[in-house]
Amino acid sequence: MSLQGKICIVTGGASGIGLSTVKAFLAEGARGVTIVDLHQDALSTLRAALPAQDAERVLCVAGNVSEEATVEAYVSQTIDRWGQLDISVQCAGVSQKRLPLLDTDVSVLDRIWKVNVRAWAGGVQRVQVCRAWNDVLGRARSGPVGYSSQRSLPWTQVSPEAMKVHTEKANLKRMGQPEEIAAAIMFLAGPSGSYCSGTTLKVDGGWSKFC
Repeated sequence: MSLQGKICIVTGGASGIGLSTVKAFLAEGARGVTIVDLHQDALSTLRAALPAQDAERVLCVAGNVSEEATVEAYVSQTIDRWGQLDISVQCAGVSQKRLPLLDTDVSVLDRIWKVNVRAWAGGVQRVQVCRAWNDVLGRARSGPVGYSSQRSLPWTQVSPEAMKVHTEKANLKRMGQPEEIAAAIMFLAGPSGSYCSGTTLKVDGGWSKFC
């Protein structure tokens, strides 16, 4: 198991790509996974559905990731419980129907910025400050997935565009599945991706060829 003994954080971990990533980390032998989500009921449902041996390795933290108090809470609680932090997946994010700029309410723009950019950046900063990390992954649903390590700070990105574009533009003619994006995250988080840095891993079914 490639993540044996590792401690991981996954924001937005109660559904979609985040949930698939949590399951993949547990299956690959992670010693502990902190799952962060806005909805406590979703976290409770997730924990109850896990096998007993997996539930014991899970820490659930409810909160708004765009707030500094939540970021501080999930990082500090992770360190307090397991004494280390190796992998952080910033997966929480919001999406919005595409509208012309002049038709988009500024409150919508504020929400997207807070959750998809500020929360991602704040999570990465806090993880680095704790100085207990080896690998950092970050993702926002309206942006890239990033990866860096202490050895090489430039980001490697996973771009899951196929999750939110018209499938007729993709080579594979279908929507991407959360498990397929989680597999790419697993590659970067595990030893197989140890030499990846400063590039983009596109997981989009071939859609980006039209960009």
